Amino acid sequence: MGKNAVSILICVVSLLFMLFGCSDNKNLEIVGEWVPTTATIDGSTVKYEELGIEKDEFGFVFKENGTCSATIAGITEEADYTFNGTSVDIEINGQSHKLSYDNGNLTLSLDYSEGYTTVTFAKVIEQ
Repeated sequence: MGKNAVSILICVVSLLFMLFGCSDNKNLEIVGEWVPTTATIDGSTVKYEELGIEKDEFGFVFKENGTCSATIAGITEEADYTFNGTSVDIEINGQSHKLSYDNGNLTLSLDYSEGYTTVTFAKVIEQ
């Protein structure tokens, strides 16, 4: 094999490594802890801390393996999730939920008898 063939082979292998990386885990974008930032109730959006509800009442911790801890209204459940780039499908306590994902935010819509409430979450950035 000539020098040109070896150089081309190295370039191709390097390109494939860059394209596919050593991990094809699409979940990496959302892996980590997510905390509430805002809530929309009856069409009015407020910062979550203005509601007087403790942050540990709502949140998610997503793991690379497709499992997570989901805390809704203070109750934590272990669940499986599927992330497709624009949403997260998750089943919590027998109920299916779809969280929309956009610009680094997750949004959960909850249908209460009084109407819809949406909670927006941001990923905790470790320092």
